[in-house]
Amino acid sequence: MRFDEADVNSLINQNRFTSTVLHEIGHIIGVGADWGRQGLVTPTAQGTPFFYLGAQGAVGQTEIGGTGRPIVEDVGGAGTARSHWKESVYRNELMTGFISGQTQPMSRLTVQSLKDLGYVVDVTKADAFSISGAPVAAPVATKAPTLAGTKAPTSAGATKSPTSKSPTSKAPTKAPTKAPTKAPTLANDPNNQFNINIVFTTAVSDQQRTAFNNAVARWQSVITGDIGNTVTVAAGTRICGQTLQQQLAVDDIVIFAGISPIDGVGAM
Repeated sequence: MRFDEADVNSLINQNRFTSTVLHEIGHIIGVGADWGRQGLVTPTAQGTPFFYLGAQGAVGQTEIGGTGRPIVEDVGGAGTARSHWKESVYRNELMTGFISGQTQPMSRLTVQSLKDLGYVVDVTKADAFSISGAPVAAPVATKAPTLAGTKAPTSAGATKSPTSKSPTSKAPTKAPTKAPTKAPTLANDPNNQFNINIVFTTAVSDQQRTAFNNAVARWQSVITGDIGNTVTVAAGTRICGQTLQQQLAVDDIVIFAGISPIDGVGAM
């Protein structure tokens, strides 16, 4: 994740930076970013409106007062359409494609949809939210199948897939992709819990670091099941344009994040 320094300062002044980081991490763990690859959204050829096809997302839709399949955004271009909940329906929900409202709740729709991606989640950690506007409390958590297999570094460090940036995407991020040049090794995960680690590629202020830490803690409170073995990446490996200066243990996701001048507030 690469953030424009000017945009970060503006988002902090609006008290929206933490929710922006939370949103972008949501994409990195697969929300929106993996829907197309996993067949969880209706194909473009079928036309609009686009619908989310995951069974657990449909459960979340019902729990927030909706009916039928969840509706996926169809405007905004690449990076927004087909990878967010529809803004006009879900308003200020965290994973819509446009930032709005005083708060951006992580609803049961988003939390339940994580099960379709293979995560084990605690649904009771969802924020109160409903389509009608009257908040609905979180239900009792249910068990979902654990993720199979092991992890390997991909486009946002050792993560799943971040979305591409667009003029209407929720956060101004730019993440180059670079495959590691050395094969990782595996080890047993001693913690047996879901972990996200941030590796900063630039200097960040205490306030900025706190926003990242709070966003990480929020996702870790929702996703409760460990992915699998720890991946150890050797020093000298190139990931996301960064050369590791020392060995890196990946358990379960490592996100490389930086804040630097790019193109000014609101520019893309």
